[in-house]
Amino acid sequence: MIVSNATGCSSIYGGSAPSTPYTHNNKGQGPAWANSLFEDNAEYGYGLSLGASKLRDRIALRMNGAITEGLSEH
Repeated sequence: MIVSNATGCSSIYGGSAPSTPYTHNNKGQGPAWANSLFEDNAEYGYGLSLGASKLRDRIALRMNGAITEGLSEH
C-alpha cells in the first residue's frame, strides 16, 4: 500500500512523530508513507505508482530472461 497525502492537518494528525499509525510487521513490510509539500498529492502518488510499476516490470523481464536461458535456482 502506498499513501500519498497532501501536507496539512490530515498528515499531521495521522502520522506525527514519534508515533505513526502506519506500522510494519516483523518482516519490515507495511505501507509506504510520503508527504507532498505543495498539495499535489495526486501527481505525487501517480509518480510513486509509475515507479513501482517500472520496478516490477524490470523484475519480470529479468526473471523471464533467466527462465528462457534455463538458469537453475542455485
